[in-house]
Amino acid sequence: MSVGLSLVGVKTIEELKKVVADFPDCVYELSYYSTPEFIESVMPLIGGRIASVHSLTPRREYFPNLGCADAWEWSEREILIDGRYAASLGAENIVLHPGYTIKGLVWTDTAKRMDQVQNCGLEKYALEGFPKISTKEYLSCSRYVKSFDTMVENALVLTAKLSDMGVNLCLENLPPRPGYLLFTPTEMKFLAKAGLKMCLDVGHMQVCAAAFGFDCTKGILSVIETGAVKTMHMHSNPSRPGLYSDTHEGPALYNKDLGKIVDCAKAYNVNLISEVTDNPYDSVEVLMSKFFE
Repeated sequence: MSVGLSLVGVKTIEELKKVVADFPDCVYELSYYSTPEFIESVMPLIGGRIASVHSLTPRREYFPNLGCADAWEWSEREILIDGRYAASLGAENIVLHPGYTIKGLVWTDTAKRMDQVQNCGLEKYALEGFPKISTKEYLSCSRYVKSFDTMVENALVLTAKLSDMGVNLCLENLPPRPGYLLFTPTEMKFLAKAGLKMCLDVGHMQVCAAAFGFDCTKGILSVIETGAVKTMHMHSNPSRPGLYSDTHEGPALYNKDLGKIVDCAKAYNVNLISEVTDNPYDSVEVLMSKFFE
């Protein structure tokens, strides 16, 4: 197990150099925002320390969509390209947003993707007053169930192919938006029983817990205890009922149970990857201190 940093929040090479210098044991995750030019510029600093690749990397125009049969051919091809890339870097994990109930491919660009979410015909499953947040009823609608089943079937195919390359496919839980898939501890434990591996995103689970009314820490610990979590995205946000905010802030800022979560992750040999959008140095420092307590 290792403590690491996603490059999603790294804004300058100087910022990254300070992390590399002060935390020599830190590992790294390439972000789906990473361009070829950016990757080339950072590889002299972090080459040989890449633990995971957040697919698709380098960035493409679209996300894969394992929940849609029409998007499968393109999605499979691009993910396998990333699998070969991850293997060439010595990365053990590919992190993947598992899929959507949206037909076809989904934009990488956040503004375009949110437009897709708000115009995908699922308005009746949006929480009143919060058009980008889903109700619990969304999880049992026929469109969701069908897309979820398709996602599981496709993920099992990809898992086998990536395993042959020496790479784990790690499906990431997402924030609860109409059009998205995979939100709850119950769903993640189902994936574990099906033989799939996961990236547990703590901040996303906080948003889901606020929207759906479950105990976030208990849910996180129960998923880690399946043994199917290979890596985690560590960040936090101020979400609570009536406030749903996936802000990717420091892992301890809005998480009083961070120590419990880190201890459980250590027991199951899970990587802890900071995925903050600001102050990456501080977040690595916090995780390192919790890890070595």
